[in-house]
Amino acid sequence: MSKNNQVNPNSKGNQDNQDNQKNQDNRNIQNKEAQNNMNNQANNVENSKVDATVDEKLRELHESEDSFEWIPVESLMNNSEIQRMLNSQRVHRIVEGFNPLLVNPIKVSERDGKYHVFDGAHTLAVLIEMHRQRGEKDFLVLCRVFHGLKLEDEAKLFASQNGYAEAVQMGYRIRALEVAKDPEVLDFLHVTRESGFTITPGQCVTRNGHIAAVVAAFKAYRQLGAKEYLRMLKAMHKTWAGETWSISKYMLGGMSRFLQMYDVNMNSFVKVFRHITNKNISEKAEKFAGMTRDGAFASAIAEIFDSLSTTPLKARA
Repeated sequence: MSKNNQVNPNSKGNQDNQDNQKNQDNRNIQNKEAQNNMNNQANNVENSKVDATVDEKLRELHESEDSFEWIPVESLMNNSEIQRMLNSQRVHRIVEGFNPLLVNPIKVSERDGKYHVFDGAHTLAVLIEMHRQRGEKDFLVLCRVFHGLKLEDEAKLFASQNGYAEAVQMGYRIRALEVAKDPEVLDFLHVTRESGFTITPGQCVTRNGHIAAVVAAFKAYRQLGAKEYLRMLKAMHKTWAGETWSISKYMLGGMSRFLQMYDVNMNSFVKVFRHITNKNISEKAEKFAGMTRDGAFASAIAEIFDSLSTTPLKARA
């Protein structure tokens, strides 16, 4: 038998070991996903408790200081610092199916001699449009007026609202909590900006170096902790120079899962991934269709790193 046709008796065993290791890594990621889901459920319970505490404290402070009043529409000012951006399509849909029995009183804060709307901007826009169609410019609006609130209190109320109001989207919730000077949110934004990225909760901005996936970033911050989250973002910035695809919600989620699984040398990471593209990672992630998108991207990143790095991945204990 020629040398070229000889088979290395150890090659099959080595390949089997590599395949077994990859299968084990995938099982580890799936197990981690299950654990993360349990942790997320626990976080949701804790968040609900926090929200209830905030609401209760505000009720205790201000319950005797609010009243229902009819306020001239021209006296109402939208609080753009904490309110959602107006969705004109949503306003149009509500106007078409308008039912006065479903209109909730607008929540306003009498502060500095002015009436600031902190919950109900879409309701106000609907009422203005309804009266405009009838040729009416001046009218009264039923409001629940809070007295003695500070801007931070208004932001807390907006962020923790529930019941019949539309659930506050997390991006706007984070923006409101920033206004409310929530310590966790302020630290999250500070650490994100320290990494070299910009971030603006509640605004849809797409450009290089700007994290638009605020909710995914906040989730990664909570999962990793501030120190590891900062290390992750700095490595991602150094690797891909802030390209928009590299800080998508799937990349942020995948990187967070990857770093929860492995103790990674970030210098090695930068060397391996500097020339790896969005297409490379996305196509690799398609192989892991049975996982969540975060898990699939984490598996893709792990497989690429393992195949190209001279430094083997070290699983976290």
